[in-house]
Amino acid sequence: MTNVVIAVRPPCRAQTRTPLSPPIVVQLTSDECGSGIHFFTTAVLLDPSSGAVAEGLLEGTTAATGVLLNPSTMVFAFADLSIGAAGLYALRLDVYGMYPDSTDGATLIAQLETTEISVQDDPVSSQPPSSTEEEMIQLLRDAGVPLSPPQ
Repeated sequence: MTNVVIAVRPPCRAQTRTPLSPPIVVQLTSDECGSGIHFFTTAVLLDPSSGAVAEGLLEGTTAATGVLLNPSTMVFAFADLSIGAAGLYALRLDVYGMYPDSTDGATLIAQLETTEISVQDDPVSSQPPSSTEEEMIQLLRDAGVPLSPPQ
């Protein structure tokens, strides 16, 4: 059985061109995690009123390769995503698997959508992660997963 969740959600408010904090983390739990299947996740910015992709406004690394935490758990961290214009948005996170013996290319495993993010030009107060999210962030740091934007 495969289970995919957003383990660390984006803030509900963000400043334009500032990395989303806490960083978004997707968690995949499956018996297939350590089986040679290459998993990756992509992030797409959406206009929640129409569901259309907000082209050219999502900045940073929009694709993440899975990091194996244990034989059945893989995570995908988006440490440097930011949104380039003020407005109301959501993120869609698409999880794919590339099966070694398949000639079909990548197979969509799951599609997740965040709650709305209100983005403004002015600074916003920081929003700490929940205790469960903080535990996940610490687990990722302990595993060496980069959670800060590259300098």
